Amino acid sequence: MKKKVLIASYPLDVGGTTTALLSLLHHIDYEKYDIDLILARNEGDFIPLLPKEVNLLPCALQERGNFTDKIKKLFIYMVKGVFLKCFVYKYLKKNTFPLAKFQILSGYGWAEASRRLRQEYDVAIGFMEGWPNVFIAKKTHAKKKLAWIHPEYKSSGLDPALDEPILKKFDKIVLVTEKCKEVFNDVFPLLSGKTAVVENIVSPSYIKKLADMPEEDFNPDSGCLNIITAARLSLADKGLDRGVYAMGRLKAEGYKVRWFVLGGGRDRQRLEDMIKENNLENEFVLLGERVNPYPYIKKADVFVLTSRYEGKPIAVTEAQILGVPVITTEYASAREQVNHGIDGIITPNDDTAIYDGIKKVLENRDLLLFFENNLAKCPGFGSDNIDAFYNLINNQ
Repeated sequence: MKKKVLIASYPLDVGGTTTALLSLLHHIDYEKYDIDLILARNEGDFIPLLPKEVNLLPCALQERGNFTDKIKKLFIYMVKGVFLKCFVYKYLKKNTFPLAKFQILSGYGWAEASRRLRQEYDVAIGFMEGWPNVFIAKKTHAKKKLAWIHPEYKSSGLDPALDEPILKKFDKIVLVTEKCKEVFNDVFPLLSGKTAVVENIVSPSYIKKLADMPEEDFNPDSGCLNIITAARLSLADKGLDRGVYAMGRLKAEGYKVRWFVLGGGRDRQRLEDMIKENNLENEFVLLGERVNPYPYIKKADVFVLTSRYEGKPIAVTEAQILGVPVITTEYASAREQVNHGIDGIITPNDDTAIYDGIKKVLENRDLLLFFENNLAKCPGFGSDNIDAFYNLINNQ
């Protein structure tokens, strides 16, 4: 008899977590598992890429935008103390946990406003911190519940005091690397007996196939160093303001560089303002979201990650699969992904080090060729292995 599995996630917008979820869904054996997927809202460019075997449920947030729905949501937020929590964190715990408001609004707020699922599942999975995990914990019935945490927790800006009561309700808590598990266990020692590691599935054959598809609006300049970044436009974590800073210095010093950014997000306007203030409209180009980013990455000279914190970013592995060297700040699992000085560069995680890393390859273009040759010799980037996932949902 098939095992009934529920997975909860955010709208399927372009991003690393969405890519991880789609990769997982495309590798599941649907002869053995029935998969229901519930999203906070049934939106996102990646929805058409869902496998036909996945049953996409009506969205959890029943928001039709009418006056009655707005009043109902406002009432729930007031009764459940959502606004009070936001006030406390804004005025009494300033900057202590930058993502606490996200936890409160998208986690507790959205979850309280979401409908409850009556069906019982064998396994229910919250595929990301925030709403998916809180929804699974509070609004579903399952014999076994699993929570996914993607970033390195200690540096993430999340408040452990908000997450711990929810995470206690899960049978297993999944981290994407051993280092992320180690850090999580240090933050939550009482939950350490529940933690497990399941690395994200990244399919080399699938990525290379998509990379060979044509794209129409990306023409790198052969006379420049062409940088590519694929990231959500969120400055607090993805750190693209660092990129603008680095690009400004490089331009002032006369280096020929163009930096292209794939992605969308809440800080696009702030980033556009920074680009304009620094007169970088021609050098730092926001391409927006692309359902298929791989042809763009493949054409670039180097992939740069400016993040302030990460778990194990899929975008880094995807660039490596396509033979593109990576310059990255040092996040939790950076040295598990990039072999510093051999196939890429890992810089200190501060606001100026990315500039130093880019300048290093500008002054020694043979270094990029050295990295590319080493990437070509290493077939081990990415993995189609789904056994860890099966072990997790099948074992008691």
